[in-house]
Amino acid sequence: MIAVVDYGVNNLLSVVRALAAGGHTATLTTDPDTVRGAERVVMPGVGHFGQAARTLERSGLG
Repeated sequence: MIAVVDYGVNNLLSVVRALAAGGHTATLTTDPDTVRGAERVVMPGVGHFGQAARTLERSGLG
């Protein structure tokens, strides 16, 4: 399973759909245990790393 980390930016559902179209199982998640248990982790984003890092830290994923 691929965990797509939902940290409140971008159109993350489109990433999940693209992975599914490629034959992969992907889950949109904010749950740290799901992220830790995933085979792969995707953190989509372009130029939002500062905000993403703060959000991940607050959610327990950072």
